[in-house]
Amino acid sequence: MTATLGLGTYRTPATSVVAAAERAVTTPVPWVDTAPNYCGARAHRLLAPVLQATPQLRVATKTGFLTPQTGREALAAGVITDPEANLGHSLNPSFVRWQIDRSLAELGRDRLDVVFVHNPERVREPGGLAQHLRGAFEALEVEAWAGRIGSYGVATWNGFSKGWFNVASLDRIATEAAGTPDHHLRTIQLPVSLIEDTPLHQALRGRGPITHAADRGWSVHASAPLHGGTLARLDGADTLANLIRPGASAAEACLASHPAPASPKSCCPPAMRHTGNPHLPRSTCRPCLPTPCGASSMYSPPPDPADERRMTTAHTQAAAALGATVSGPLVWGYQGRTLGRRADDRLNGACWLRLQSAPAGKEGNKHWEGQEIAARHFPTVRKPALHAIHDTTTDRYAYRAELTAFVDQPVLSPDGPVLNKELDLSDAWFKSIRSDLDTIAATPTDRIAVRQQWIDRAVPQFTGHPAPHISDLTCAHGDFHLANITATGTILDWEGFGLAPRGWDTALLYAYALNTPATADRIRDAFTDILETDAGRIALLIAAADLLQSASRGDHSELEGPLRDLVLNLNS
Repeated sequence: MTATLGLGTYRTPATSVVAAAERAVTTPVPWVDTAPNYCGARAHRLLAPVLQATPQLRVATKTGFLTPQTGREALAAGVITDPEANLGHSLNPSFVRWQIDRSLAELGRDRLDVVFVHNPERVREPGGLAQHLRGAFEALEVEAWAGRIGSYGVATWNGFSKGWFNVASLDRIATEAAGTPDHHLRTIQLPVSLIEDTPLHQALRGRGPITHAADRGWSVHASAPLHGGTLARLDGADTLANLIRPGASAAEACLASHPAPASPKSCCPPAMRHTGNPHLPRSTCRPCLPTPCGASSMYSPPPDPADERRMTTAHTQAAAALGATVSGPLVWGYQGRTLGRRADDRLNGACWLRLQSAPAGKEGNKHWEGQEIAARHFPTVRKPALHAIHDTTTDRYAYRAELTAFVDQPVLSPDGPVLNKELDLSDAWFKSIRSDLDTIAATPTDRIAVRQQWIDRAVPQFTGHPAPHISDLTCAHGDFHLANITATGTILDWEGFGLAPRGWDTALLYAYALNTPATADRIRDAFTDILETDAGRIALLIAAADLLQSASRGDHSELEGPLRDLVLNLNS
């Protein structure tokens, strides 16, 4: 796979920062990595005009290091101690909050996409690194829930390689800080290059921080891909570059040989640092960036860069037409067919702007109108309110933009529909979901979510069972899994609702959770009056056929074994 190229500002000359940032805006994934101490503590202010003029440019900054001037100001503000000022580094929670205030003001943003704890291995105070990290993470969790940062991470030079911490210990500390496994620690940054290649070798063997982060659905940002520029300046670099990629410069060859490693289960490509040249190397990069709470970045952009540009342009135009200001990362839907992003609206406050596209003349299908019709059909069901719709058509494409209320709670399966982490779902959560499912099932509709013709074909092909004839149809959400449901029971993504076999939604919920046996058993127990009936067993069979069909196409293949077991159990 390929990697995502982003702009780093650590060694970028101050005179080149603005030009480099303006160039970064034109790349497929506008992304800049910075810190308060970069460019002689001027990086934030130099970037601010570009960031304010181009809200689609995403930004990651850091907290930890102190310049002498920042140290004096932080000491005067009472947010650090004398030893921290002398060290030039602090993880003090008060300093973390203070630094975020300054970063927001200096960058001219009301929200930072990612804040990294910067080289925490420098901590030498009594009490241990874990205690200091926990305090910093607690402060960052508060900032994330307040909406001032999208997520946080750990940026390290040798913390992983020297054994100061690992991904599992960071995950555990973040869980303790948040009081829940659904914390906002979602990114790590570490050096990866042709010199610092240990993380790559580990990942190829299914080990190390890249693999362990990817297994958790975290993003991995690779810093120093040119090893501080050293690789591009080596004697014979041009000759070596020509062997790697004929005609490429040394910098391009280094990046071309720098894949986005991940475990076989999931992949979170790195956002690579740039060495300071405002003319970014050519790249075939694809994005996979952190997402805001309530949004799940499960898919990649369209494979054709022209389609990606077309969608992002249409999304920006729709935001302008609706009078909304967009910010934060882009979140793509299946095969890049939809594009969502946080938006702020004068009347409705925090919102989510989702754009879908279809060839001109092919719009108006079930998915096109689903959100609009669901808003009328299910007024009492817990879902994001629909505030506005904007339709537009060009010679070749039609677009529909939907402005809905922003959901500030994370979904229960942020990595995608297949649940990969056991959950402790409360009785109150199940009661809320049960009530909403009963309301949905009782709602009359002529929309079709699951067709008999598909059942006749798919069930025998993928389960070996004869296809059941469905006479008991009820209204269903149609895509009911824990990537579409939040911890508070809010249900997302309504475009596919319609008639389906009775018990379809609960069957899907159960099938997608089969990789987490305890949670799956809890779901089955909660809906035993549905799933243990004849209709429920038929719904489970059809759900298994649906997901086995997906597995045959390369999606959700990790579920194939449990689904086969489910089909065998349905035989008994």
